[in-house]
Amino acid sequence: MLGCSVIEIMPSSGRVPAELIEAGYRSSQYGLVVFVLNNVTYQAVNLVLDPVVKTMPLSIPGVLYVKIGDEQRVREAVTSASIVYFASNSLYNLAASYGAALKLVHLDLPPQMNDTGPTPKHIPPPETVDWRHHSFHHSAA
Repeated sequence: MLGCSVIEIMPSSGRVPAELIEAGYRSSQYGLVVFVLNNVTYQAVNLVLDPVVKTMPLSIPGVLYVKIGDEQRVREAVTSASIVYFASNSLYNLAASYGAALKLVHLDLPPQMNDTGPTPKHIPPPETVDWRHHSFHHSAA
């Protein structure tokens, strides 16, 4: 998984973040993307991706699904990632506890209402950032 991008996928206002999932998949043409699923099923992600996959080349690295509770695979993903986007403090705290370089860990979505724990101080408050725009093509750090 060396150099992969990690994106946490979790519901927002009870909905699966379809635009984020699609953008993450489209970015996988530049390298492996790991979706860390937090209260989202493989089937829900597949429903979003089925029409998108048909429009993309079959030769791209694609995405790998990892459940947030799979400690070994989450650790492997975040410690080898070139960038990590988290949507909850849970993944941030896991990444930090696994020794992921915190400069590579970015808040991609505003914190969720059911999230626990303090938001890290280096993350700008949600009201100061336009969270509707996502950029997933990053060069390796």
